[in-house]
Amino acid sequence: MIRIHPHRLRALLLAALAAALLATGVVAVAPSAGAQSDTVYVAPNGNDANRGTRSSPKATIQGAMLALRGGGEIVMRGGSYTISNSSGVVWQGGERGNPLVIRSAKGERARLRSTPGNYCVSVAADHVRVKNLECSGWAGIGSYNASHVVFRGNYVHDITADRLQGIIATGDRPIRNITVRNNRVVRVPHTGIAVGATRAGAVSDVLIKKNKVRQANYQFRNTSASGGWGSGISAVGADDVLIVRNDVRRTYGEGYNCALSNRCRVRRNVGVDAYGTIFYGDNATNSLWEDNVAKTTGDRRFYRNYGFGGIEAAGYVIANEAGWFSGPGAPVSGNVFRNNIAINVNIGWRFGEYGNGSAGMTDTIVANNTFVGTSVCGIRLHSPSTNRGNRVVNNIVVPDRGKAAFCGGDRGTELRNNLWARGSVEGGLRAGDVRGMPDFVKGTGLKASSYKLRPGSRGVNDGRSISLVTDDRTGRSRPSSGRFDIGAFER
Repeated sequence: MIRIHPHRLRALLLAALAAALLATGVVAVAPSAGAQSDTVYVAPNGNDANRGTRSSPKATIQGAMLALRGGGEIVMRGGSYTISNSSGVVWQGGERGNPLVIRSAKGERARLRSTPGNYCVSVAADHVRVKNLECSGWAGIGSYNASHVVFRGNYVHDITADRLQGIIATGDRPIRNITVRNNRVVRVPHTGIAVGATRAGAVSDVLIKKNKVRQANYQFRNTSASGGWGSGISAVGADDVLIVRNDVRRTYGEGYNCALSNRCRVRRNVGVDAYGTIFYGDNATNSLWEDNVAKTTGDRRFYRNYGFGGIEAAGYVIANEAGWFSGPGAPVSGNVFRNNIAINVNIGWRFGEYGNGSAGMTDTIVANNTFVGTSVCGIRLHSPSTNRGNRVVNNIVVPDRGKAAFCGGDRGTELRNNLWARGSVEGGLRAGDVRGMPDFVKGTGLKASSYKLRPGSRGVNDGRSISLVTDDRTGRSRPSSGRFDIGAFER
């Protein structure tokens, strides 16, 4: 599971901010009105004594900020920049309708390399947008105690500092309105993209959309870490989060994580190969996972050894982890998993309890998912006496030969109208359950579209109406004719 390090980022930003203010003299001397502009250029061969025009560029982000009124643009010409002596700290933001934008010049790429103790860009002010920059070196791109921040179109790669993230937005006071969109993050020590902090309600109104993350948690690629690993994308202690249409692959930790978060919506994402779980919800409440695809490819570098040999990642897991976030006594509640697909994972969907408590799971729906090629168990439930009001309905489960379809008790959980293709079903079949192999349109494979049902297949018209499932993963209305189908697709 992910550990964000907000205090470390805070210390770095505050030290960098103090150094930046002293270095520029901004505490004692304000820039003259004549030196101010709405657009300031920066170039590798610039000088902070220059005017900041395209032909007479500044040298640093700090120098450019002093020539701005509080909003406007810092346009960085293409080429290589060394970020040292706190030159990447942004202490002056913008305002609503006039943000401070830091971006590469059109058609060019500003390549920032951070030295030890420095982020490529570290934002400590509101209304700031960081766009289309390339960042590598000691630390990536971050914000601390800053609201209305946008990170868009950046390429962050090959970060080297111990346990740091590629892109992070965090703080020790409430922050809101964070957007992380269309970025590419590759080979970072810990989490690729992290928003939040290790307490509930730390961040609200978060959009994480259309990012690509590869080889997150890279620092631990040659170890068998038993915990504390990072994720490709995570929201921790965050409310009202939308994680949509991202692509996370080859993570030496977990793929996606909504932890200690409320109303976290994880929609239409792809996760491929992870060391732990591909889609994880740790102490999450009132959250949604829908239309996602989790799969493994057989790459054993991402298998975890549980003491009985290497094993693939799990597909979807929700857990109540007592003692780390909220302590015992807080059940995971009000969560929905619908229209998801898992391919060649060890468990398709699981509820687990870790730590010293048994607060349980309440009012959670797992409906119309398709789990194929599960090597341990299709669906697994931990079932303490505190479970109540849960439903597992209309799912297709195709375990590997000789493996279980359903494991664990069903206390506090209604199971019915599931298609158990083969394998044991602990407690026996329930009302409406279907047995036998479904006839998928393209057999089996790694493409989600393979798992549509052919006419007359087992599972067609065998489902039960679920008020929270009104369409399938393609947007097709349910039911399309007469009765509901089982699985992620409606015929």
